[in-house]
Amino acid sequence: MAAELERHTQLVSDPALTEYVNRVGQNLVLNSNSGIPFVFRLVNSEDVNAMSLPGGFVYVNIGLIAAADSEAELAAVIAHQIAHITARHGGEGFTYTQAPTMQVREADTLGVQYLYKTGYDPRAAIRFLQRVQADMERIDALQRTITSLPARKGNTSTTVEFELIKRRILSRAWK
Repeated sequence: MAAELERHTQLVSDPALTEYVNRVGQNLVLNSNSGIPFVFRLVNSEDVNAMSLPGGFVYVNIGLIAAADSEAELAAVIAHQIAHITARHGGEGFTYTQAPTMQVREADTLGVQYLYKTGYDPRAAIRFLQRVQADMERIDALQRTITSLPARKGNTSTTVEFELIKRRILSRAWK
């Protein structure tokens, strides 16, 4: 499926951008309960989106980075995609009788846990969902998950590197 998708998708080959997305993703994978290797690809699309495929393939659109206000927001979306793969949504272990909402909520919960374990501010997931106007029930469920996590000071929200990468994307210096 990944090979087929990549035949019909324009991937970004800029080394600075791809290495950055890979590093953010791999740090999240290290703090997940996944036992498989992951591949992170950057897609030349203005859509504010990311997607995952079974087997550890995560595709992040340029538009997602442009829309994120912080590295933690970007990491929240990537963690959500990692969670879909880890929970086998769309792969073996997935049953088509499960409601899509149930899978999204499970990916939200797992993704916020990965975000937290990696040291990011888990509230970034809520900030991003509010900005893209996700449904309130989903945001409320995420808030309950975050409230259940142990309090911690020093969560990372953003980095200078994120700001530089975002500036590079917005200026289209990578094309």
